[in-house]
Amino acid sequence: MNDRYDAVVIGLGAMGSAAFFELAKRGARVLGIEQFDPGHDRGSSHGESRIIRLAYFEHPSYVPLVQEARHRWAEIQQRADETIFLDIGCVEIGFPGAPLIRRSLEAARQHSLHVDEMDARDIRMRFPAFDVPDDWTGHFQADGGLLIPELAIKTFVREAVRLGGTLMAGTKVRRIESGSKYPEIDLGAGRVSAERVIVTAGAWLTELVDIPLPLEISRQVVGWFEPQVAASFTPEALPVFLLATPDNAYYGFPNHRESGWKAASHLHGRSLQNADALRQDAAPDDEAQIRRMVSDYMPDGNGPLRKMQTCMYTNTPDGHFLIDRAAHDARIIVASACSGHGFKFAPVIGAILADMAEDKTPAFPIDGFSADMSRRLSPVQLF
Repeated sequence: MNDRYDAVVIGLGAMGSAAFFELAKRGARVLGIEQFDPGHDRGSSHGESRIIRLAYFEHPSYVPLVQEARHRWAEIQQRADETIFLDIGCVEIGFPGAPLIRRSLEAARQHSLHVDEMDARDIRMRFPAFDVPDDWTGHFQADGGLLIPELAIKTFVREAVRLGGTLMAGTKVRRIESGSKYPEIDLGAGRVSAERVIVTAGAWLTELVDIPLPLEISRQVVGWFEPQVAASFTPEALPVFLLATPDNAYYGFPNHRESGWKAASHLHGRSLQNADALRQDAAPDDEAQIRRMVSDYMPDGNGPLRKMQTCMYTNTPDGHFLIDRAAHDARIIVASACSGHGFKFAPVIGAILADMAEDKTPAFPIDGFSADMSRRLSPVQLF
């Protein structure tokens, strides 16, 4: 095997599957390579649900990106066999002066987004799953909602293949070599070359490309619980949520698949030496961390544990994305390390990566996601 493509995408998680689809839609001769099967549970894009929210506390510059992503999710939904986007809104709640709440409102005001601001009484009446202290505040974004990651990735990949893309699943890339004419990809049993290579390998990124930005892989655990008051945890009663406590930041979802409602801490968990070190080893202390939030602020959800699952965050030092060209070879494009908040952006980042592969200027600025620390956005602040 020694085929040449216009572009090769390595890693078909959120960003890679979207880039694969976008390039195929544009008529490129594109190969998508995935070491497992698309929609697998060994990385960062599984677990039945992801949040989409517009008033972005991480930095106001994300807002135009997520607005475009939301528009593109509607297009993908039209191509899907099942529902991948539940338009149920997003509520953010926090202690007095919580940076998460303050910065989210600042982003909303800067971009003229509509949010419903609420005091604790309003929160308890409107969303009875929450029992928060009287001095807490929050706001509701009607444009937020819930994405189903495995279905989204499988839809991107299926549509890419239908449009002419070539899929190579169950294949691990050994190395990427900067050939004099084209970059070459060593697959062990053969080689392929491409005019452009997009590496969206998540926690495996640094095994393939040297980058100056230090990355940390963290083990994250999510839990699904049986609600004690089922009516308060349906998608009609409970939107997706962020909840900022004085010492943690949690997120969660309603019981949309009858598998229980889901919650987790957004703080970085235990560091992993490498991506292959991830195990499905959720333990009682992981459950206890989540239950502290549940018992204190969502007691009607504090029923039996249904299941737990581990995944990974690939974290940059400042909590922002990494989208750039490799320093040693501009034909190699890297997009990864989304620090636990990237899935919602997949379709727009897929379009940005396709633009870069075609040597076009992306429609949205990406300088803040550079591998050069001096050019990056101000760090994400949770507390």
